[in-house]
This record gives sequence, C-alpha cells and structure tokens, in this order.
Amino acid sequence: MKYFSLLPIVICLISCQGLKNIEEQPQCPKDFECYTEVKDNKEINELEDTIGKTYLRLKDAKNTMVVKYVYNFKRDPKIMDDGYREVVYFQIPKDTKALELENSELSDVKLYIQKSCFCPDGGYEQILNGKFKLKRYQNTLVLDLEFEVEKKVKLNSIQTKIEL
Repeated sequence: MKYFSLLPIVICLISCQGLKNIEEQPQCPKDFECYTEVKDNKEINELEDTIGKTYLRLKDAKNTMVVKYVYNFKRDPKIMDDGYREVVYFQIPKDTKALELENSELSDVKLYIQKSCFCPDGGYEQILNGKFKLKRYQNTLVLDLEFEVEKKVKLNSIQTKIEL
C-alpha cells in the first residue's frame, strides 16, 4: 500500500523533467532581450512587394496560432542606426502536442526569420534547413530549434519555453 502512495510523486517528478531542463538553460546574451509572443487564431501569409521582396502578414484563422520569437539588441538611443533585431516566426495547429521536423519538412510550420537592421541583407527568409522540435506540457510549449539560413544572422538556435 505504501508503494501506491509514492506513485503520484514519481509521476509528477517524471512529467516535470522536460520543463526543468529548459528552465536551466542560459538566458538571453548580454545587451539583448529575448521574448516570445503567441498570436492565437492567426496564420502566416507570405506576400511579395513591388520590388520582389518577401514580407509576412498575419491573417485570421480559426485553428492555428503563430509564435513569434524576438531577439532584440538593446540599442543606444543616442546612435541613429544602432538598432538590430531578429524575429523567428512559425505557425502551428492550436491542438499540437508534439512536432519533430527536419529540413524541407520545416515548410509545414511556415518557419521564417526576419532580420531588421540598417544593413543590405535585412528582410525575411524562409528557414528550410534545420531541426525543429516542439512539445506541449499543459499550457507551455517547449521549443528546440537549430537552423541555417543564407542571410548572415546572429541566431542559429533557440531553446525556450513559451507560455500559452
């Protein structure tokens, strides 16, 4: 009987192990701020401007959500063009429990990176080379993403938890 009373404790310890690992990871680098935003009932719509550059718009959708991970340099307000920002976007069904995607499969989640700076290679690029792992723990998503893109970017991996 006393073994049965220990069972709930063991189950709780095992189920919380995935979240414990992600909480122990290092925070955002010095001079940067990192955060996530979840846009519920939205989907990514890829568009092209008049000079052929890609840009994204979010549009209403019932069964999907868009996650936005922001990696932002804390700029010096005294310097005019000191800003630098990278944003990673992806779209998933609202009921997603777990996903593991690699390379061309990344198009299933419409994975993009946006580089914003006073630089010639700013803009959006679809990410089609990398590994994407996502797992849901109650109201939290745990993201593990490694990727490569043609643009020269500071981000090449993200490991974070996302509160829903």
